[in-house]
Amino acid sequence: MAHQLGAPEWREIVPHVEAFWAEVLSDRKRHVVWFSRRVTRDYAGALEYLWRMGDRPCDFVDLTEASVPVRDAGGEIRGSRRAICTGLIEAYQFLDGNLFSLTAPVSSEARAAHRALWAKLRDENSPLRVVTPDLQLVSAPLTHFDERLLKEVQTRFLKAARIVGRAMMEKWDQGIIDVDDFFLAHRLMALSREGAIESTGDLRRITHSEVRLPQSGSRHT
Repeated sequence: MAHQLGAPEWREIVPHVEAFWAEVLSDRKRHVVWFSRRVTRDYAGALEYLWRMGDRPCDFVDLTEASVPVRDAGGEIRGSRRAICTGLIEAYQFLDGNLFSLTAPVSSEARAAHRALWAKLRDENSPLRVVTPDLQLVSAPLTHFDERLLKEVQTRFLKAARIVGRAMMEKWDQGIIDVDDFFLAHRLMALSREGAIESTGDLRRITHSEVRLPQSGSRHT
């Protein structure tokens, strides 16, 4: 994060990450991990968890194909939608959707497959990991989302937040969350430095800056 994205403040998170894992792995209580293969951070986080857990028993709640009911303003159920991940589930939907019943122990076969995948991804050591349309977790270069960003940029200045938001949501209709606004904002900064786009304002504040495609004879800031 510090080197590739020019975000040195992220070095401060390292001690907190290590403290988190130390606490998790020292706890001998029952472990239940909620995750989804539709969300890059969920998927990668679950694999890292299994990598660190060794052979200790644990349970998974896999939300990848789960659906939850949707209530209207009056509290009546009016349909359902894909759960996607815990961050997008309302409190009532955990109960109405009976999601706790999805809890299941991780089998030795599944554990071995997950570890093999994570070992491969760790060996590749690419800057990014992303979820593909067929819900596979794969390595990707730092420039993976640049084309998606550039597709949203026009010849007139548009808010950087709009470009980032539209690029971030491109796969949401497929029920996939593969990138966040922080990363995309920093890629906009890189594209501006490279001259692929022109910008005005401080791109570190995407709601207070704008971008456009390069204009003949103009200079970007």
